[in-house]
Amino acid sequence: MVPVALRGSVSFRTAVLMRRQRILHLIDTGGPGGAETVLVNLVAGLGTERWEHHVAVPLRDWLYNTLEERDIPVTVLPSEGAFDVRYLRGIIRTIRDLRIDIIQTHLFTSAVYGAVAGVVTGVPIVSTIHGIVDTGPDNLKRKVKFRIINRSRNRIVLVSRLLKDALAEQARLREKIQTVIHNGIDTTIYHPARDTGFRQELNLPEDAILIGALGNVRVPKDYGNLLNAAAILKARSSRYHVAIVGDTEWEPELYQELLARRAELGLEKTVTFTGFRPDTARLLNNFDLYVMSSEREGLPLALAQGMSTGLPVVSTRAGGAQELITSGRDGLLVPVRDPVALADAIDSLARDPSRMAEFGFAARRTIEENFAIGKMVARYEGLYHELLGITPSAGV
Repeated sequence: MVPVALRGSVSFRTAVLMRRQRILHLIDTGGPGGAETVLVNLVAGLGTERWEHHVAVPLRDWLYNTLEERDIPVTVLPSEGAFDVRYLRGIIRTIRDLRIDIIQTHLFTSAVYGAVAGVVTGVPIVSTIHGIVDTGPDNLKRKVKFRIINRSRNRIVLVSRLLKDALAEQARLREKIQTVIHNGIDTTIYHPARDTGFRQELNLPEDAILIGALGNVRVPKDYGNLLNAAAILKARSSRYHVAIVGDTEWEPELYQELLARRAELGLEKTVTFTGFRPDTARLLNNFDLYVMSSEREGLPLALAQGMSTGLPVVSTRAGGAQELITSGRDGLLVPVRDPVALADAIDSLARDPSRMAEFGFAARRTIEENFAIGKMVARYEGLYHELLGITPSAGV
């Protein structure tokens, strides 16, 4: 391990340039989910020519398996309790054993552990906050955690400008350490390629209007709002069918409540919960329209994936959705927790095929021009270079 005192020296920077820089990617969840997908995309986008990637995960789950399939070194560091000293020691040991140059954390808990480990080891940290929900309730404990990560060698990444504004008063992060980097989409994976296999699985008639929503069953997704909108749509036409694609085990009690609400509304044949599906790119190409019903979001990755697939989209004004969509040009935005407005927007689009096609084309163009994965990776790489004292002209 290089002594802290040498990290800012010319000799240290020269040594770093002579080899690939070593990144420890740290996250305290196993996925599947948006933050985990961003981590995978970031590792893939950065590549291995300039960077040597190591990932620490809390358990063997979707993320662990996905990284192993891509031959990315991954270490399991279990974490338990409010503050796990053994977990922190494991992070510090990993940093020292692997001679890590920079730490990239995802989600709030990992940011706190990473900040402490960075103080101990002298390694700079980039911490990505993916949404208000990641930071937990606004209380004294959260304020203390933000003080821990609010230090000079840190850089805090917020995935949307609205998230940055929302945290401004609560977190009181210093402006100079914050930056907004929008999540990026791999447009070679999420692209228009019409498919009917999923529609056949659902035994839908040819004239069915299939509305898709991607996202694990969690409170911020507000699928109750979508169920209420589906009931309104069903009353207007029997052609509508809603498919909610996402893990149902995150919040099992909530899932049971949603199933009960679906039965109460008589929507068993109108709304399908598929559970987790690994083939989301194919499923998106079965949908006629994409919907997001959330009450809170950072920058919703699944919504961007739908847009990249060329789908017309309807979304609530939840967080970064307002930075993805220009309402009336490449989608429609409606108020949160307003099922009537959500149903009206869906119905108005579904009854206007030419407008749907226009929105879908414009949505794809928006992602290609502003939210492609290359833009995200370049911004992160620039942050890493800044913290390591490296410039592109130095040969990296």
